[in-house]
Amino acid sequence: RNGVEPNVITYTVLIQAYSVAGQPQQALAMFRSVHDTLFREASLATKQVMYTSVMTAFARSGDYATTREIFIEMASEGLQATHTHYNALMAACAS
Repeated sequence: RNGVEPNVITYTVLIQAYSVAGQPQQALAMFRSVHDTLFREASLATKQVMYTSVMTAFARSGDYATTREIFIEMASEGLQATHTHYNALMAACAS
């Protein structure tokens, strides 16, 4: 309305909100829509945060398989995993 376009940070916050709300599929849908458009122009740190957010959404629901698939996708794109990505994998195992 105001001519302000959402950016990659805006979408990252929405992905995190879906994660906290227990809606991993919505988080993934938002991630996929951004991944195909704004993701390319994001910084490395922002890309890592986006992956962490969507991985955490599935980890919270105990979905290790999807959390792992997203981790593998991230690695195949050449993004280095951080401790937060490994934490999401471990959290998914524990749920």
